[in-house]
Amino acid sequence: MIKYFSFVIVISLWSLSINAQSFCQTPALRQPSDNKVTTLPSRSSSDSQYVLKVYFHVLRSSNGTDGVNSSIVQSAYNLLNDDFNTDNIYFLWDGIVDYIDNSSIYTNPSSSIFSYNNHQDGIDIYIYPTSVGVGGMANGYGSGTELYLTGNYNGISYAATHVVSHEMGHVLNLYHTHHGTCSETGGDPNQCAELVNGVNSDVCGDYIGDTPADPGIFQNVTSSCVWIYQGTYFDSNNQAYNPDTHLIMSYTKPDCMEYFSPMQVQRMKGAIDNFPVLQNTVITITGASLLYNSATYSITNLQSAFSAEWSLTGANASNFTIQNNYPSTNQCTITRNANSTFSGSTSLILSAQIKYNGTTVHTITKNLVAPYISGTSIPCNTENYHVKDLPGNTNVSWSVSGLGLTGTQLHPGYLIEDSINSYYVSRTAQGYARGTVSATVQTSENTTATLTKRIDTGGNFTGTWYQIPSTLNPDTSNSSPAALQSGGMYILNKSQSTVLQSSDFIDASITTNCNGMTLLSWSNPNNGTITFIPTKWGTGNNIGSAIVEGWKSSTCETFRLNFSCIFTDPIFTLGVSASGQDYTFTLQNKQTDENGNERTQPIESVDQPWKLSVVQYDTGLTVYENSVSGTSMTVNASRWKPGIYIVIATIGDDMCVQKITVK
Repeated sequence: MIKYFSFVIVISLWSLSINAQSFCQTPALRQPSDNKVTTLPSRSSSDSQYVLKVYFHVLRSSNGTDGVNSSIVQSAYNLLNDDFNTDNIYFLWDGIVDYIDNSSIYTNPSSSIFSYNNHQDGIDIYIYPTSVGVGGMANGYGSGTELYLTGNYNGISYAATHVVSHEMGHVLNLYHTHHGTCSETGGDPNQCAELVNGVNSDVCGDYIGDTPADPGIFQNVTSSCVWIYQGTYFDSNNQAYNPDTHLIMSYTKPDCMEYFSPMQVQRMKGAIDNFPVLQNTVITITGASLLYNSATYSITNLQSAFSAEWSLTGANASNFTIQNNYPSTNQCTITRNANSTFSGSTSLILSAQIKYNGTTVHTITKNLVAPYISGTSIPCNTENYHVKDLPGNTNVSWSVSGLGLTGTQLHPGYLIEDSINSYYVSRTAQGYARGTVSATVQTSENTTATLTKRIDTGGNFTGTWYQIPSTLNPDTSNSSPAALQSGGMYILNKSQSTVLQSSDFIDASITTNCNGMTLLSWSNPNNGTITFIPTKWGTGNNIGSAIVEGWKSSTCETFRLNFSCIFTDPIFTLGVSASGQDYTFTLQNKQTDENGNERTQPIESVDQPWKLSVVQYDTGLTVYENSVSGTSMTVNASRWKPGIYIVIATIGDDMCVQKITVK
C-alpha cells in the first residue's frame, strides 16, 4: 500500500558549494508545538530497546544496470546498526533488495521517489547511483518514514557512510545541530539562534540542550576532525562557538560522525513512542504485561524470513512453562505451573531471539510482572496473605479450601490501599493442614484470573519414610497411601541425614477407621524413628485407613503418614517361652472348638523355611534375623539391651507378631 508522505521542498541550503560543503537536503519543516524533547518522553528508561523494520530500494536504469551493488546496501545496514545500537535502537532487514529499474527517475534524485514501493510498516531507504547528485534527504522530521541517499563522498557511495545515519536521525525527529543558529529555510518559523551558554536551547537551535550551539560546520574540519574556525565565530553574548564535530546530526565530514547525544537519543525514542508513522515500523513483543495464569505473546511486524526462539528469565521463571506456538514461530504461550512456590521479585523478562537462517541476529525483550499470593505455606495459627504487586483498580475475592483451614477476607472491593488486598487464614487445630488459598483477581477492564497458593504444613518434611521390617514407603506428600499389612510392628525411619528428634514434637497421634482394628500404641520419634503397633486385629478382610500425625512446635510443621489397612487374620500364632536369657519361639496353629473358643497347638511340621526377626521397639533396629526350617527356634538374648522387643514370624505371605520384654 502506498502511504502518505510530507511535501518536501528541495532547496540549496547554503550559498557554499553543496558538493564540497553540504550533503543533506532535508528541509527544516515547521516545528509542531508538541514536538520538543521535553514534551515527548520515551516509554521507559534510556536502556529501553527499539527495533525498527527497514526496507532497501536500489534505483537502476530500465535495463537493470548502473545501480549500486549489494555490498553497498549491506554497508548501509551495518552502519545504521553500528551508529544506533549503542543507544539501544536497532534496525532489522530481511536481506531482500527491491530494485526499481526506471531510467526516467534513477538519475534525478527527488522527494518524488518516496511514493515508489514504500511501506506503512517500515522505513524505506532508497539508494541512487554513486554518479548522481550529492548526499541525501529524509521525508521530514518524524512525519515520514522514507529517506534517500545519492552520489559519493571521496568515491564512496553516501549510502556507505554515516550520512545514512544522519538521514535516519531526521526520520526519527532530529534537526541539524546548526538549525536556527544557521537559519534554514523550509517552514519552521520558530527557529532562532542558540546561545553558547545554552540558556535558550529548549526553544532555539535544534531544541536539544546537550548539543553545543553550532553556527554551521559545513565540513570545515581538519583531518583529525577539528573545526578550523575555532575562536572565529561568536554569539550575541560575544561567546565563541565550539560545536561538536563528532555529532552525526552536524554538518561535519561523514568520516568524523560518531554519535548522538543522550538528549538526541531521548528525542528519537520519544518520537518512536508518540508518532504513529514511526510506531508502525517497530518490531516488538505484544501481549499482557501482567502475567497471571496464562498469556500468549506475539512479535508484531516481523518479516517472514525470520523466526523466534523464546525464553523467560527472572526469580520465578521456573514456575512457568513457555511453549513455542509452532508453526507460528513468532508466537508463544506462557502458562503458570500448578502448585508452584513463589518468592522474591515478581519481575520477569520475556526474550525472543530473532533468527535468520538459524543464526540469532537480535534479541528483543518484554518486561512482565507475575503477581502471586504472598504468605507462608505453613501457617501456625492465623496468617495474612496478599497478592504481591497487585495493580490498582483491582477487585480481589478470596477463598480457602482443604483440611484444617478457614479464611476471612478483609475489605472486599476494588483495591485502594494495600490493606484492602488482605486475607487471613487460620488453622482449625494443631494438626495436619493442607489446602489451597485462592485469589480471584478482576481488573476494572473485566480481566479475570485466579491465583492459588498451596498450604501444606508437612511441606518441609521431605525425604522418604520407610517401614521396618517391611518395604512400605509412606511419605509426607499424602499422595500414595501405603498398605498396612496384617499383623506386625511398624517402625518408620526418615531417610535423610538430619533426623527428627522427639523434642521436635509437642503432640502426636494415631487415628484409624480400619474395621475391627483397635487403638495403636505410639512411641515418640527418637533419632528419626516413629514406632507404632496394633494392639488388636479384627477378623476377616478389613479395609480402611490409619493415620500417623505429629506437630512440630518450633515451625508449626506437621507430618502426616497415611496407610490403607488391607489385611487378613493370621492363620498361625507364635508361642514364646523363656528360660533365663534363652527364648524359644514355636509356631502354633489357631483352632476354634465346637463351642467357638479359640485354641492353639504346636504345628507338627512346615513345608517351607520361615523367617524369624526380632526388632528393638524403641530404635527399630533388627537385633536378630534367621531362616528357620523346623517349627521352633531358641535365641539367646544375653547381649540385648533391656527393653521391649517385637518378634515377627513370617511364612510366605503370612505374618504374626509377639511382644517380649527382656530384663
